[in-house]
Amino acid sequence: MTKKRLENIWYYYKIHIIIVAILLIALYNIITTYNNRKEQILQIGTVNITLDNKAKATDYSDNFKKSLHINSPKKEIFIYDSINLSTRSGGKITMNSNEQMRLVSYSHTNSLDVVLMDIDAYKYMCKNGYLCNLEKLIKTNDPKIYKSLKNKLVSTKEVTNTTSKYSNYKCAIELSNIKVTRKSNTKNSKVYVGVISDSNKKEMSVKYIEYLNNLQL
Repeated sequence: MTKKRLENIWYYYKIHIIIVAILLIALYNIITTYNNRKEQILQIGTVNITLDNKAKATDYSDNFKKSLHINSPKKEIFIYDSINLSTRSGGKITMNSNEQMRLVSYSHTNSLDVVLMDIDAYKYMCKNGYLCNLEKLIKTNDPKIYKSLKNKLVSTKEVTNTTSKYSNYKCAIELSNIKVTRKSNTKNSKVYVGVISDSNKKEMSVKYIEYLNNLQL
């Protein structure tokens, strides 16, 4: 093919060639994005506490996948940066409005499933209806797991001696085996774990809570 003929083709079909090239690039990007996308099998939030970065990637994520024999790198446990919901000075608790909005956004868009939190966060989240009745959820979902966890299920009334609409619901279990950095100066050293009411991965969330309960750190 001569240079003159190539010049003629470019002259008459320039627009067509450019359009085809753009379509091929767009198609390539779509295929690449599809092949590289990951399925989040669980989305975890930490409220008023911070997990060790190394443990976050192993103990709280990859090792849970291994326990379920999930080997695909395209399936992941996503753990958000800590939500600093409140601070405590003496006996006074100050709420962070920006972090409250962040929590609302995550919970109401099915972007959050399981929450690890301190006592102040547990009290706030239970009182405002963020957490489901964990006792009822586990008992309905897996009686065997319920039998192993029932003595660790606690209501906010039991741990804070306060009453609210949901204070009698056992919305969390106490974890004594979790090592975290706390954001508030609470005297209660326990970590609590619960499931978001709007989560659409409640069955997997129950398995994760059982896993955390048996985790040795």
